[in-house]
Amino acid sequence: MCCNEPVYRIRREVLDPKGDDRLLLRFIRVPDVENAWNSDALIWEIRNHEEWSEFVVFTRDELQGDFPRRRRMGDIAKFDAVNGYAIIKVGEYSEPDRRGSIRAKYALWSCDVRNRRLIELIRVCKDPDESYDDEG
Repeated sequence: MCCNEPVYRIRREVLDPKGDDRLLLRFIRVPDVENAWNSDALIWEIRNHEEWSEFVVFTRDELQGDFPRRRRMGDIAKFDAVNGYAIIKVGEYSEPDRRGSIRAKYALWSCDVRNRRLIELIRVCKDPDESYDDEG
């Protein structure tokens, strides 16, 4: 593999109850930074026999859109393939403070995966590791 080719890894995989659809959270390695990864895409795949194929790819650029502060996909909480919806955790980065530190505030959002868009803020997370099932 050439050094200019992107390196990907799947951070999370959520199967729908029937097991024929799955939603993946893919990260991409940050070049020249050891152990640094950025969220890259939500990928909805459909199983045809034993093969998985991409159905929808919701990229980080689509998530970002015209939003002024940087956003990242942090996790997948739920996936409903019948309706094409998911609940995902999204991080929103602050502007650098005086020392140059940047912080992320996470929130749970309902997401229309089929149409590649966030729908509604469910709640802001008190802690970055908070799960959907936590009361918040």
